[in-house]
Amino acid sequence: CVSEAMVIAPPDLIIVDEVLQDAPAYRAQCLAQRFGDVTFGPVTFHGLASVPDDSLMTWIGQRYPWFAPRLTFLRQSPIGQVEPNYIHDDRDMGRWTAIFYLTARPAEGDGTTFWRCRDGGWHSHAQEPAERAEEIADWADETRWQPIETIKAKLNRIAIFPAGAYHSLAIP
Repeated sequence: CVSEAMVIAPPDLIIVDEVLQDAPAYRAQCLAQRFGDVTFGPVTFHGLASVPDDSLMTWIGQRYPWFAPRLTFLRQSPIGQVEPNYIHDDRDMGRWTAIFYLTARPAEGDGTTFWRCRDGGWHSHAQEPAERAEEIADWADETRWQPIETIKAKLNRIAIFPAGAYHSLAIP
C-alpha cells in the first residue's frame, strides 16, 4: 500500500438512487441473460453475463459524459462463491467503475465496502509492474485493511467511483 493522508471516504464517489424508470423490468431482463465464467488475464470471474440493452449506459452517458463506459457486464454473486480477490481495485478494467444494484431485497449489510490500507492509501498509485504486483499481493492480507465506507445495496441505486479505489463486496 502506498502511504498518503488519511481519507474518510473516496472523493469522487457518486451515489444516485432511482436511476432507471422501470428498474424491476430491467432486472427481469438481466436475470434472463445466460450467466457463466469469464476470464480476464489470470483471474476467472463467475456469474457474469452481457447487459440486455444500453439503457443504463445511456443514463450514465447523459449525466456523466466523462465516464465513457467500455467494459460492461452483469454479475450474480451467489452466497458461498469464492472470489479471486476480495479486496481489490478495477484499474485493469478502466478509469472509472459503476456498480448498479439490482437485488430486489438485499440481505442486511449487502453492498460495496471501500477500504484504506493501514499503511495509508485508499486507492492504487502503482506505476511499475513490480509496484502493481506488490499491491495485488497486499489485497490478500486482510489484516492490512480498514473499512472506510460501505454503500448499502438498494434496488435501482448506482455507485460510481475511480477504478483505483480499493473495494469489495460488503458481505464476504
